[in-house]
Amino acid sequence: MPHERSILVITGGGPLPPDALAGRTFDAVVAADSGLDAALALGLRPDLLVGDLDSISTAGRRWATSHDLPVEE
Repeated sequence: MPHERSILVITGGGPLPPDALAGRTFDAVVAADSGLDAALALGLRPDLLVGDLDSISTAGRRWATSHDLPVEE
C-alpha cells in the first residue's frame, strides 16, 4: 500500500484558534497568500507559498525571503 501523505493548506480569511491543529502532524504545509501569516502565527513553517501574494503582510514577505521559501506566484 502506498504511503498516504498529509498536506495542510492554509488560506487567508482570518487567524485560526491556537489549538486548531493540536496533536496533528503534516508531511507538508502549503500557505496560500495571507495563509502564510496564519501559518506563522501558529508556529508552522510552510514548505511552499502559492498565490498572487497580494494579501501577505510585509513581515510575511520578509520572512519568506529570509527563509528561502519556494514561491509559486
